[in-house]
Amino acid sequence: MSECETFIRGTFRFKGFSAIISAFHDVGLTCDDVVPAGVATLRELSAWRFTKVPELAHDNAALVDASCAQLTGNDQKLAKALLNRVDTRYLNGDMKRV
Repeated sequence: MSECETFIRGTFRFKGFSAIISAFHDVGLTCDDVVPAGVATLRELSAWRFTKVPELAHDNAALVDASCAQLTGNDQKLAKALLNRVDTRYLNGDMKRV
């Protein structure tokens, strides 16, 4: 490496990666808070984090309903709780996400 004059480091990411990470942030899954000892599954982690992150005020009922239409029971409840905390305005063109 002693002959190297320029070194560039980068990361290739799939399209949509930033939106997914942003959604994880919106629902608190990127937070470094200490997780209670009883939390052992992603479902439990999500349910616990949702108590810390309020639902958003924007109207995304149509998107939530369409996204969760094929789900039932606890899966539908969890998905709706997640989507009601994610800023989805950029999916409707209301907001440009970089």
